[in-house]
Amino acid sequence: MKHASIFLAFTLALTTFGCAAKTLDGGSDNGNPPGTSSSSSSGSSGTPSTPSGIPDKPVEGKIGGKPFVPKSIEIQYSKTNAQWFLSLRNYESTCGTLKGNRPAQEDMLVVTVGQLEAKAGSYEIAYADGHGATFQIGVFDTTKEADTREVKSGTLHFDAWNETPGTTVTGALKLSGDESEVGGTFTATVCAAR
Repeated sequence: MKHASIFLAFTLALTTFGCAAKTLDGGSDNGNPPGTSSSSSSGSSGTPSTPSGIPDKPVEGKIGGKPFVPKSIEIQYSKTNAQWFLSLRNYESTCGTLKGNRPAQEDMLVVTVGQLEAKAGSYEIAYADGHGATFQIGVFDTTKEADTREVKSGTLHFDAWNETPGTTVTGALKLSGDESEVGGTFTATVCAAR
């Protein structure tokens, strides 16, 4: 029941993030069906590189003034939203399956960036540009609503791009918003589309 509630909350969050922007840039379409490797795929990437302005250390920060250190970082294609998402959580999760001890629901913190460009490289993220980038405080079933704050500005970088479930992709990011700032390097697990 808890897994179903968390999955429902995550699905609703993805739907909200996909529709939250005032304008859409459409992301990028690599021309391949979802879940297949793109021509820019280069397998698991090597050592993360850090674009200018992004801390050269593992990603961390604060969300709504609360300390944030991710325990799971994942890239997943949402069939419902027809787009790729990057999610960083301060609790353990393996492609939608919660693991281990986790904080109380009100202390669960999530960073999500939607409309990922399915390629290696860097791009800027700005308020209402279509990425649906958000900071979230709290993960609840239908009993309470999470405090979701939009990312106002930032940079996201992927050293390589891969769509094969189970592989990893390295990169770096720096995101800022109301009482929230997260930055550093990361290694994300690629999850199967759902």
